[in-house]
Amino acid sequence: MSVAEPDVIDGAGIGSQGELRLLITDHLPWDGFEDFEYEHLELLQNKINAYLGYIESRQFEQNFPERHFERFVIEVAFQHEPTAACTKFLAVARETARALNTTIERS
Repeated sequence: MSVAEPDVIDGAGIGSQGELRLLITDHLPWDGFEDFEYEHLELLQNKINAYLGYIESRQFEQNFPERHFERFVIEVAFQHEPTAACTKFLAVARETARALNTTIERS
C-alpha cells in the first residue's frame, strides 16, 4: 500500500473526535530525474482524488456500517520532506476537500 496505488486505502480508523481518518503513505523521494517531482505530484493527486471519491460515494459505509461520519481527515504520511510545489498542491487540495467536510493533514 502506498501513494502509487490509488485504488487502495492505505489505512483507515476513527479519530478521537469521531471523524473518519484515512491514511496515505508516501515513501517516494522528491528528487531524482528531471520529471520525478511532477510524476510524484500526479501520483499524490490521483490518490487524494480516489480518497475523495471514496468519501463522496460513501463507500466507507461498507467498512463502518454502524457509524455515521460527518467529518473526514486524509492524513498524508511523508517519508521524505515535501517540496514547495507539493506544499502548494496540498493547500489547493485542502480547499477542494473542504466541500466534502474533509481536511488534509501531513505528518
